[in-house]
Amino acid sequence: QAAAPVRTAVPRQLPPAARDFTGREAPLARVRELLSATAPPVVVLTGPAWIGKTTLAVHAAHTLLDRFPDGQLFVRLDGSSGRPRTADGVLARFLRALGVTTIPSDVDERIELYRGLVADRRLLVVLDDAADERQVGPLVPGGPSCGVLVTSRRGLHALAGAGQVPVPPMTDDEAHGLLRTVVGHPTPDLRELAAACHGEPMALRLAGAWLADRPHQPVAALMDRLAATAGWTDLGRDLAEPLGRTYAALPPAAQRLLRRIGLLAAGPVEFPTWQCAPLLDADTVVADDALAALCDAGLLRVGRDATCRLAGLPAGFAATRLAVDDTPADRLAALHRLRIAAHGTWPPPGVRPRPRRRAANGGVVVQLRATRSAPTVETECRPATAGHRQSIPDERM
Repeated sequence: QAAAPVRTAVPRQLPPAARDFTGREAPLARVRELLSATAPPVVVLTGPAWIGKTTLAVHAAHTLLDRFPDGQLFVRLDGSSGRPRTADGVLARFLRALGVTTIPSDVDERIELYRGLVADRRLLVVLDDAADERQVGPLVPGGPSCGVLVTSRRGLHALAGAGQVPVPPMTDDEAHGLLRTVVGHPTPDLRELAAACHGEPMALRLAGAWLADRPHQPVAALMDRLAATAGWTDLGRDLAEPLGRTYAALPPAAQRLLRRIGLLAAGPVEFPTWQCAPLLDADTVVADDALAALCDAGLLRVGRDATCRLAGLPAGFAATRLAVDDTPADRLAALHRLRIAAHGTWPPPGVRPRPRRRAANGGVVVQLRATRSAPTVETECRPATAGHRQSIPDERM
């Protein structure tokens, strides 16, 4: 049996708002609009890793204190860590914050007590880094006066009635403004550096902190550092652990795809989705699933034109893992498959290409090694046609 709750408890669990919060007018206005609705509002901020979802959520919550004067609950759900928090543990924490001294052991009783306690309160619940709808559902109050603000790397479209607010990269002016604030002293060429950060707030903060600690160093020195294969990884060593946890939680095919994207360029890269299958040596179903897993983890973005984009911290991490986990033979084979696929001759599942000899016209003759389901054949990769203008890296290690 639960003890009678202390109704005078008013939780104030919000982290401090970022003092250098910059821009974000459009998504901030949309969040405020949705959380001011008369119906029980649930808002989900979605976007890739390190795009600034949590900073935006906390800032928005602080601007809405007058709308939710009866308290604010905040929890990190660790959905991207591979070890997400359970609803029963979060409910116990919330109940204690609301003044409950004896917590029911049954999770359904916890949900009932929690919802009954906040039903007539104007209270805001902020759920950071949600894994999925199942994790969030039990934490949503039932009363019409409460609001819920969720951040997640994936859209929680099955969460009934939730408003989805995508968080885009910062605009050029926003990125330049944040970088200038973090650096803290007049520095030329910041716009070029801001562009290299691709609108990612975490990348901008890391770059700005590096320059702030080294006022004698020109921006060009940092640009050279970031151009190196592991430049972003070196700059963001503190993020190696969370990146590693995110990577470890991926399916094996998604891990392999992330690494091999590092073959396409040293650093940020854009590439068409069709390259995923030959990079993996897999069919399109496997490749699509791996690509979706990377998008859900917030490591990769795919535009409406079927162009994938890997940049900033994940790009540096991918290059580092490629050097560790893929042999030179693995890398060379992946590049050969890309060349075959660029000419519309990507082999069916079960057939693996390997280089044989140069053709007279400058192409490459490739032998497709026999398996139980396919004979050994040869195909010739000719120079790219106008319809396949895709730059494939040199087959060098």
